[in-house]
Amino acid sequence: MRELTRSAPRGFRVHGLVVLAQLYADHGDLETAIERIGDVLALVPNYSNAHFAYGTFLARRGDLFEARNAFGR
Repeated sequence: MRELTRSAPRGFRVHGLVVLAQLYADHGDLETAIERIGDVLALVPNYSNAHFAYGTFLARRGDLFEARNAFGR
């Protein structure tokens, strides 16, 4: 998915990457989910859905302080 959307418009790509990250998280791979959200935030640092997903993944991993910061962003 990441390779197929590399040239797609930014809005579509970042939304797709958030969905991909959520799928990783839903299947128990929080580390990959967090990496994918990092990809999104590198492209669009102010994307609120990515910050929310990042906070959710961090909370599930037990990093509550960092999760709170992500939710605040």
